[in-house]
Amino acid sequence: VISVSVARPRTERPSNGGGRGGYNNSRRY
Repeated sequence: VISVSVARPRTERPSNGGGRGGYNNSRRY
């Protein structure tokens, strides 16, 4: 639970188009 909660918001910003958080933070939003 801690790994997913901390890895989600931190991987979304730097990976602005990487594939995991990029598509959810840039394309979806």
